[in-house]
Amino acid sequence: MSFGATVKAWRDEADLSLRELARKVNIDFTQLSKIETGALGPPSDDQVRALAMALGRSEADVNELLTLARQTNIPQAEVRSVLIQSPEVVGALLRRIQQKPLNAEEAAYIRRIAAGEPLPREDENGAAAG
Repeated sequence: MSFGATVKAWRDEADLSLRELARKVNIDFTQLSKIETGALGPPSDDQVRALAMALGRSEADVNELLTLARQTNIPQAEVRSVLIQSPEVVGALLRRIQQKPLNAEEAAYIRRIAAGEPLPREDENGAAAG
C-alpha cells in the first residue's frame, strides 16, 4: 500500500475526518488530502511521525510509515516547483549525483538536511566545531 493510502486507511480506522487529523498535526487539511491521494509527496519525517502518533499507531507503525515515505516517488509537479524555487542548487546537486554517486557520508548529510536536523557547525578551517 502507498504512503497516502496507508495514512487514509489509518485515519478511517481512527474515525477521524481530514480536518480533525490535519488540526492534530498542524497541517492544512487540503495538503493532507493531496498527500492521501498521492498528489503531494509525504511531508517531513517529523510530520510523518506526528501523523502516526495522532492516529494512535505503534512505534512499529511509525517506522513503517517513515519507510513508506522514504520510498515514495515525489510527484513531478512537486519536483518542478522545487526546481523553480532553487534551480541552481538542485541542478548542481543532480549533475553531481549523475557524474559521481553520493557516498554514504554525503547521503547521510543530505538526509539530515531533508529531515530538518541540526547540522554540525564548522570552524573557519572547515573542521567540525565541538
